[in-house]
This record gives sequence, C-alpha cells and structure tokens, in this order.
Amino acid sequence: MAARENPPLWLQNYRTASYRGAEFYVDNVDSQFGRRIVTHEYPQRDIPYSEDLGRKARQFNVTGYLIGGEYQLARDGLIEAVEIGGPGDLVHPYMGTLSVVCGGITVRERRQDGGYCEVSFTFIEDGKNEFPAAISNPQTAVDLAADSAQGSSGSVFDAAYDIDGLPEFVRTEMVDAANNLLNPFDRLLSAPNDFADSVLALRRDLITIINRPAALVDGFLGVINRVTKQVGKTDLTSATLHDLSTGELRLVPETTGTRLRQSRSQNALENMVREMGAAEHARVVAGKPYDSYQQALNTRSQLMDEIDQVSETAADEVFDALQTLRAKVVQSIPDPRLPEIQSITMRQSLPALALAYQIYGDPLRDTDIVTRNQIGHPGFIPGGSSVEVVIRG
Repeated sequence: MAARENPPLWLQNYRTASYRGAEFYVDNVDSQFGRRIVTHEYPQRDIPYSEDLGRKARQFNVTGYLIGGEYQLARDGLIEAVEIGGPGDLVHPYMGTLSVVCGGITVRERRQDGGYCEVSFTFIEDGKNEFPAAISNPQTAVDLAADSAQGSSGSVFDAAYDIDGLPEFVRTEMVDAANNLLNPFDRLLSAPNDFADSVLALRRDLITIINRPAALVDGFLGVINRVTKQVGKTDLTSATLHDLSTGELRLVPETTGTRLRQSRSQNALENMVREMGAAEHARVVAGKPYDSYQQALNTRSQLMDEIDQVSETAADEVFDALQTLRAKVVQSIPDPRLPEIQSITMRQSLPALALAYQIYGDPLRDTDIVTRNQIGHPGFIPGGSSVEVVIRG
C-alpha cells in the first residue's frame, strides 16, 4: 500500500479567514510592506537624497466572498464586525492572527449571482502609541488654578463687603443669607469625619463674624476646602459643590440707602461662595476616577457650563482666574488612556461569550459586557437590543 503523502507546508499552515470571529472565504490578498522613504530633490543638484523615516505600516487588501442560501447572515455579521471601532483580530489565511484596524468593507451583490456576494477589505496593522502622554500632572495644574481663583474671589469680596453701621435687622438677614448658603452641605453631615463639625461651627460663628469679611472668607473657604479633603472626591461631593455654585441669588430690594448697601454686600457674599464652590468642584472633577472617556467628557462639559454661569457675575480679576481654571480642566480631562465606549445594535441574538469573541477575539471578556450592560441572561442577548462595548482601552 502506497504511503499517503503529507499536504504541502503552505496548505498545512492555511487558515480560514475571519475578522473579529466573522468568517469569510478568500480569493486573494495583496499585502504591502516596506519603508517610509521621502526623496528630496534640490534645485541645481543632480543627485537626490532619500530619507528613511522608518517602517511603513503593513497593509492588507483582502478580496473574498460569501456563499450559500444564508450568506446574508454572514454578510451582516461581517458588516457589524467592521463597524465596531478600535482594533480587532484578523485571521490572515497565510500569516496567522494579526491585530489590525479595518478601513472599510465593500460588498458587491449581483442578481445573477444569487446566494453569493463579493467582499473587499482594507486592513492596516494596529501597532501602538509608544510616545508618552502629554499630560504630566493634571491634578496639580488644576489645584493651583483653583487656589488662584479662590484667592482672587476672597480678595474681591473683602474689598466689596461692608455692613458696618447698618441696623441690626440687616445683620440678622445677612446671617440668614449666609446660613442659607451652607444648606447644600446638609446632605454630607452624616459623613464619618470632622466635616460636619466644621459646618456646624461656621453656622454657630456667623452671628459674631457677619460684619468681618476676612473671617467670612476664612470660614467659607475652610468649609469648601474641607469637603474635598475630608469627604473625598466622590459623586456626592461633586453634586454638593454643583448645587453650591449654581444656587439662585437672593435679591434684596434696593429701596433705600441701607438696602442698597445690604444688597451689594449680600451679592458679594453669594458670588464669593458660588465662585469658590465652582473652583473646588473643578478640583474634584479633575481628581475623580472615571469608567470611560465619554463619562469624563460629559462630566467636564457640565463643569464648563457651571464655570461659565458663575463667571457671568464675577469681577474682572475673578473672571480671568476662572477662565484660566477652565482651560486647565480642559487640558487635563479626559485622560486619553481611558477606555472608549461605543453602543452597538445587535443584528441577531447571541450569547455574551460569542459577542465578546466577535468584538475582542476573547470570549473571556464577556464579563465586562454583562456587567456594563446589566444583562440578566448572559446566554441570550436578544437581536435588536443596544449594547455598550469598550472599543479602546
């Protein structure tokens, strides 16, 4: 009996092509390799100079096809795989598994070719960003800008606030206004630290310091700074400082000279607290952890609106400091290393394991999909449902 010949090595190494787990047949692959060469040709010189700028990104132009009575399901799976952002695993029939990004897919269907379609892809190697992030210490930059804004706000208030010599009822109403400004902190008074004591102490002292602007600056700034240090950079702290900086101004009717001075002093006090609150909120937003790039971007946008609102009534000196703070926040948030999330619509029902393999090439990442989307039955994600997946990070 004749010995059975082994298939040639190229055939032994041949693999079924797929992208993000979606399989297809291959007709041909054009692969591009080489160096990035720039040729310089100078006037009045016959000899050019060719400059080598490093290896060229590897590119794979793949032409393939799908065939069969249900080829449309495979086609839709390929389209879905291509439309997911970020890199994915390409099983190259001759070169094995490669991490690539897909520049697009062209699907050609003709009536006379029933049950068949041609697909063409352009894949480029994913590579990696080997350069360090440009942000050195974003929290420090925001902290310094926040300190500057709060210092400017305190100085402006100190110069504008004056209720000396006004009737006792003005002092009483000013104490009430100052107490009202502390109300957003009430939700934090059960915190297991000394923050509650500092708020209660300021409320108690207001009656004696209400006509001393420097003491009011120290009292309110002390409480506002302590909320970050003692309660922490949490969502609850963020919500509290947002309420503090966006609270409505209490109007005083400017019907007499006394009321006019009261109105100006009360406006100065309220503006100071709102400005200091916005600056402290920037400190919190810059230091909070985020689950995704989009979450950080949305939080930053809300803070920008808050700073803009406070800036409308700020004195020139404070306005400039707040705009500097705003710029520092924009530079530091979001961290480019945060994962980026994309929402995809399921074209067909799949278990989370299969979806994770299709997107990441790793079925073990199904836990992230299940947790992120609060999926009750991981074995069945219904077609048509919207699912959030990590496409970068």
